Amino acid sequence: MSRSGGAPGSPGACIARPPAPSPGKLTLRGGFTVLDRQQCRLDQRARALGFVDLASYLRARCEQDAALPRMASELATTTPVVRRLLTQEGIQRPPQTVMTAKHRRRLTDQRLARQAAQLGFATLEDYLADRVAERAWPLGEVAGELGAHVRTVRERLDRYGLRRQQPTPRQAAGHRRAAKRRQARWQAKRQARLAMLGFAPCRRTWRSAGSSRTGRSGGSAPSSTWTRRG
Repeated sequence: MSRSGGAPGSPGACIARPPAPSPGKLTLRGGFTVLDRQQCRLDQRARALGFVDLASYLRARCEQDAALPRMASELATTTPVVRRLLTQEGIQRPPQTVMTAKHRRRLTDQRLARQAAQLGFATLEDYLADRVAERAWPLGEVAGELGAHVRTVRERLDRYGLRRQQPTPRQAAGHRRAAKRRQARWQAKRQARLAMLGFAPCRRTWRSAGSSRTGRSGGSAPSSTWTRRG
């Protein structure tokens, strides 16, 4: 008898059958994500925009407070699709009121930066440092030059950590002269507007604080009374 169990001289005694082939086996190491056709296209679009993948694009644009329609336009898709992708990635956007306020502040910063650039400054911070920290301009003059509100200027000063220096006597005198010039320009514009509307001055009086009689200056500015022509 042979080891194969067959009788000597039989075919089974010399020929051993090979083992049956095992089925193919695929081994995966590390994390992976199954992407459908639409996500594959969006992922390629995000890579074309310079991002590592679609998830990094979504996180970066949400940190920049980008609007959903803007993101949909960049990815060449629709707003509901972008909203669904954010939900899948677990990315929560701030409330719309907060985003709207941030958007307004960003637009204001861009406008102020453009105005500072037109005045010869590289950044808004450089402009404020020159006007406020060095030249000690009143905030009203700075706001007038920037075309902004005084509160807006004060907020930007706090953001950059700038403080207004106490003006020297010469600077204070210059500020007073500038204020008088602005007042004169405002009065001229007002009179021109009233004249265009058909009003004409009928008398000129001097009014002092605490007195309603005419003819006393009391150090106050003159006021004009206007009547409509015709």
